Amino acid sequence: MNTKKYLALIMCVTLSMSSIVSAQWLWWTNEALNSSWTDTGNWTAYPTSGDDVVIGKDSLTGPIIQDGINAYGNWVHLTDSTPGGSVLTMTGGTLDVADHFLIGENWGAAEQGTLSMSDGTVNTNLLMVGGGTDGINGNGTVDISGGVINIGWLLAIAGGYSGTTSGGTGKINLTGGIINATGGGGLLMSSNGALDIAGGTLVLAGNINNMAGYGNVTAYNGAGTFVYNYNSISNLTTITAVPEPATLALLGLGGLLLGKIRIRG
Repeated sequence: MNTKKYLALIMCVTLSMSSIVSAQWLWWTNEALNSSWTDTGNWTAYPTSGDDVVIGKDSLTGPIIQDGINAYGNWVHLTDSTPGGSVLTMTGGTLDVADHFLIGENWGAAEQGTLSMSDGTVNTNLLMVGGGTDGINGNGTVDISGGVINIGWLLAIAGGYSGTTSGGTGKINLTGGIINATGGGGLLMSSNGALDIAGGTLVLAGNINNMAGYGNVTAYNGAGTFVYNYNSISNLTTITAVPEPATLALLGLGGLLLGKIRIRG
């Protein structure tokens, strides 16, 4: 073999092995007591895009990602067995997950995880909400009122890769923001999963005019109607929801009552 080619091959192998060795399992500790993702004192070691990240603290001591923060992980596990589980709060910034983002892992029946998102961007190849990769157990919740979640391949709710469950549960409350689940895996949901659209936007690949085949997907918890907007150029369907007239009337009445209360106050 040519000496230069041999040296180049050795260098490539060495770099590949070093990247494998450098990948670590890292844990969120919040030892700095400030919930800041970027504070290195809150981690066993600060995570990079090649590291597997475990956010396994109670709901009061989880991390916050805000404007100006770029957070990374290879696999991110958001789960804990304490009451309320583990919570990741996003008010801005970016979370880039190279592979799996698992909320409510299958590490035990009491495992829970919640992503609470009002702004910012999440980019991930797979988003699994409850049930881990196999749907055995674990409870996951996504509350999104703003921001964007971009999913490269699969959005799985409570059923892992297969879409079946033997204990895992998952729920997405889409009250604002956008979930782009436009990859080849699309949306896969088990019987223990749920997705409610009440103000936000869901984008799926293909020409879709009915959500019945996707599992327990509701509009305003069953008191609304889906609106489908298909783009033939991109081959994507944008799905939103509007409240039924009765719900709108109640909302209007509530607004009037609130106005009267404020006037009296």
